[in-house]
Amino acid sequence: MFSKTRRTKTVVECSVNHGDDPSRHLFKLLDYVGYSHDIIAERRRVFHGIDATINNAREDEIVQVTAGSKAEGLASCFESDYDYVNIYRKMVCQFEIFTNMFSNDTTEFCMLGEACHPGHYTLKLLTRGVNLPKIIEASLVKQNQNGEIFISSDLFTKEFERTISFDSAGGWTKGTRTGPSTPSTRGIYRRDNVYAFRCVVQKEVLADWAKRRRLLVGHVLTS
Repeated sequence: MFSKTRRTKTVVECSVNHGDDPSRHLFKLLDYVGYSHDIIAERRRVFHGIDATINNAREDEIVQVTAGSKAEGLASCFESDYDYVNIYRKMVCQFEIFTNMFSNDTTEFCMLGEACHPGHYTLKLLTRGVNLPKIIEASLVKQNQNGEIFISSDLFTKEFERTISFDSAGGWTKGTRTGPSTPSTRGIYRRDNVYAFRCVVQKEVLADWAKRRRLLVGHVLTS
């Protein structure tokens, strides 16, 4: 005969007959399933702490930042999807009027949005840092008769695909490129790495985005 298995049952009282605020019941339910405000905030804190520990131990010029649902606190560390933004410390993007703000080992790009969709920019090389990484050098192209140099997003990502070292010993294999991401997989796990530059004019970019031409929504709703 099989031994009897003791079963426990958790009863969540959701009735509002006791005069409690319905939002409190919702908060309790979210807490039970792992999505209360406090649990989400704690997940964010943990992932930010992991990023800080990894970056403090790194010796290169890249900062790794957890992104996506994990950074938002909506997914645990054991869920299958990992998203990372890897930011070059000494590469900056700005508008041309903000030049000469950094040291001579920083490479500066000018953001030009005239020929792009809203929120997108062409990056023109303004100043070349003294120790420009080879992968950046290989991604630069001349696009006009004035000799102006721009960086190609496509070449930049292809260079990473070609040169990046995947942790094959740890079971990670190279995945199929999707946009600017260089993905890798290990069984059910997927890791997306996007390499990027710092934007130091966020307020100006957001102001341009808010003032962009709209077909359906008026500026009064976004001001």
